[in-house]
Amino acid sequence: MSLPTRSFSHFTGDATGLMAPAHGDALLQGGAEWLTRAFRTFGALAADNSVVRITRFEACSGGSTGQKFFLTAEYAKPSANLHNNLFVKFSRDFADERRDWQRTEMESEARFAVLSRRPGFPIAVPTAYFADYAAATGTGLIITQSVAFGDGAIEPHRRKCLDHQTMERPLEYYRAVVTALARLAGSHRGGRLATDIEARFPF
Repeated sequence: MSLPTRSFSHFTGDATGLMAPAHGDALLQGGAEWLTRAFRTFGALAADNSVVRITRFEACSGGSTGQKFFLTAEYAKPSANLHNNLFVKFSRDFADERRDWQRTEMESEARFAVLSRRPGFPIAVPTAYFADYAAATGTGLIITQSVAFGDGAIEPHRRKCLDHQTMERPLEYYRAVVTALARLAGSHRGGRLATDIEARFPF
């Protein structure tokens, strides 16, 4: 699959059928109007509410795939259930072929974001506001609540593969991860997640 040029600005999501931006510039061009349509389509925003403006759109460095941004949005009807500070992740990075090569990693991540919005989801994850992916081109976009790492009871951000340098008691962290996975597995086997898990997440 060849690397598209910057003119490749949008994709049609396989799940929602919505035309979505493929990179940051395209998202900014769509602005609050596109965010409103996307959040409503995804079920994250009520039909009588809207995003009225974007007040921050800042690149987020790090990670191994795709472009990432911090986005701050304002709503016509603010609510405790709506987050202003959001995290935007694209599967693509058209300026870096190495990072773009891993674009298919988002396919299952987008499906998981959809699943996480189901009532009674058994573990705590950032609230998903939009997630979709086009398998034909490996192009996807996920928008979630931005995690305030290091704020209050939230742990600081931990860099990958540096447990031996940044954690005094790493066993506690691994126990938390394994416990969360066990809750997911138990909910699945107990029939409390979607009935088509095997189709959504094939082996």
